[in-house]
Amino acid sequence: MIVGGMPAVVQDYVRFPDLAACSPMQENILRLYRSDIARYAKSTEKTKSGQFLTAYQHSSTARSAGLSCPD
Repeated sequence: MIVGGMPAVVQDYVRFPDLAACSPMQENILRLYRSDIARYAKSTEKTKSGQFLTAYQHSSTARSAGLSCPD
């Protein structure tokens, strides 16, 4: 699982080192990102950003399940 890159998730993990507890917060942040992208991004940016967030979410899910993913 990836914890870095999202300050709220990192701060929560430092206080309570539980990887499983980080996942719902990460998913909520990703939902908020997708909402902002849908609202403010241009059409080409929406496609690229959506692809990135989907890849990030899949790699994070696989890592939390103990699977290896190419970076």
